[in-house]
Amino acid sequence: MSEINISYLGGGVMFLLALATTLYSIGGRANGRIFRRLLSPLTLSLTFSAVSLFLRVWQPLLLIVCGIFFVEMTLGYGVGKEGTFSAIIPKWVKRILISLLVLCAGLLCVFCFGKGVYLLLIQGLVALTTVVFAFRSPLPASIEEILVCFLNNGIILFFPFVK
Repeated sequence: MSEINISYLGGGVMFLLALATTLYSIGGRANGRIFRRLLSPLTLSLTFSAVSLFLRVWQPLLLIVCGIFFVEMTLGYGVGKEGTFSAIIPKWVKRILISLLVLCAGLLCVFCFGKGVYLLLIQGLVALTTVVFAFRSPLPASIEEILVCFLNNGIILFFPFVK
């Protein structure tokens, strides 16, 4: 595949990632759970699968990565409503759990593709940055959600490109 075509494909991935992060943020608002729990992970899953198929690196085990997108989007990562189980677990613990889940997806990509360890290390560092926002975020909640979704999932979508 030519470099220009790879650039178009990468740009398409970024566009769909932007859509998924926006859906994720919308899902954090009142009555928006379908956006966060269904539409955002569906967008990520279809993007990841389509790129993997297009680049001819798709394997059935990669469906687990798609499942991880859905699990990740259903886990609460914020403070939680008072009186719920989610409110008992500290915010930073939730962020670490989500980061570990995302790292499992990256590790599975390394296993399936047989390469990408350096990308996994970068993903680990980036995932840890989302934990920092649990302690203090200079951003409004809706923008923080876009950034957290982008940081947690952006690198995974680029594993199929690893040579």
